[in-house]
Amino acid sequence: MATIGFHDVLELDFTTVVVSKSTNLCWSVGIMRVWKAVVLFLLGFFLALFAFPVAWATSALLGYLFAIAGIVIGAYMVAKRESAKLPLILGVVLMIFSLLALLGTFIVHIALWSLAEAAREASKVVNLTGTLGRGVKAGDWVITAVDVREAAYIRSDSSYYKAKEGHKLVVVRLRVENVGRETNSPPIYGFVLVTDARRSYERIYPFSLDFVWRVSDEVVKSAVEFRALDTTARVAPGSAAEGDVLFQIPTGERPERLHIRTGIVGGYEIVIKFG
Repeated sequence: MATIGFHDVLELDFTTVVVSKSTNLCWSVGIMRVWKAVVLFLLGFFLALFAFPVAWATSALLGYLFAIAGIVIGAYMVAKRESAKLPLILGVVLMIFSLLALLGTFIVHIALWSLAEAAREASKVVNLTGTLGRGVKAGDWVITAVDVREAAYIRSDSSYYKAKEGHKLVVVRLRVENVGRETNSPPIYGFVLVTDARRSYERIYPFSLDFVWRVSDEVVKSAVEFRALDTTARVAPGSAAEGDVLFQIPTGERPERLHIRTGIVGGYEIVIKFG
């Protein structure tokens, strides 16, 4: 019968201790690899997750760098996986997610840039210049300043109005022709009269003037007929709307040119010179 000696027992205990320590060391290394993979995955995940918000709020380039950093971290995890499966899986998932974040950020960036360019192009104002009696074509409309009249009194329907003391009234007759293919209201507004004194005056209406209660023969003879231009009336293709715009300026100044805006966004800035 074989017996185990003291030296054999010591050798067996030593082997057991070495194996136990090796096993513990392997477990420690494995746990460290798992934690490293998880930490790298979370770092790359949050970088990719915040790629679009950073690109939107701060800088597009910084957002792209966030997504690219996520891809690089994922590739590093795959390359350094050794025989472990978890870093491989997490690395592949991270690369796919980061790539989607990069593509999504790029697509949204291009779409927003295209919209901004389209809006900038649509809001561009085209400057046009015309003279009294000659039409100016602005899109589907031809605008003509027919004549300019100055007076101290105007007659609107059966009522008479007068300018304030030291001022005179300027009545500009406009003709707006629809040369398009659809029935629309004239998109004109922002009437501003500029005088030889380089002063600007906005359009006014008869109700802002002094009403003439006692109409004398002198008032009747000197009054200029005023028929307001209705910019809300619909004008059919091939037809025109005609009416007046009213201004009040000091008696020592002369009307020099009329500024008109057309269109809500962008459109045209029309300058009609009277001289």
